[in-house]
Amino acid sequence: MGLFKNMKDTMAGAQSMAAAAQQQSGISGTDLAGGMAARNEVETAGREMVRIMNEGSPGTAVITAARDTGQRSAGNATCEFDLTVTPAGGAPYETTLVTMIAGTDMSPYELGKTWNVKIDPNDSSKVVFSQ
Repeated sequence: MGLFKNMKDTMAGAQSMAAAAQQQSGISGTDLAGGMAARNEVETAGREMVRIMNEGSPGTAVITAARDTGQRSAGNATCEFDLTVTPAGGAPYETTLVTMIAGTDMSPYELGKTWNVKIDPNDSSKVVFSQ
């Protein structure tokens, strides 16, 4: 009997600690499904970014406007960047990049800054910032 009582007390304590941690982090039981959806969204965006990085053509882009959309996924901000893109050996064109940034600090993405980009070979309106 003592063994089962100890297990029951241990489980109750663990459940209490988990509930406190959930409350402290602001996550409710229904938010867990949202957390999984956010993780899936981040993973999908990451796979698309990797695909364009691997298959894309090089170019440069100048940021002409930047907006935080207010959307968040796993603590990361979704932002819109109006860009003037110049493909290597090509003519410049305008596009808007909607992308997640790590965290919410947009200061590295100041207006007028030039970034190296990779351009999707199947859709030149899709670009990703690269090294």
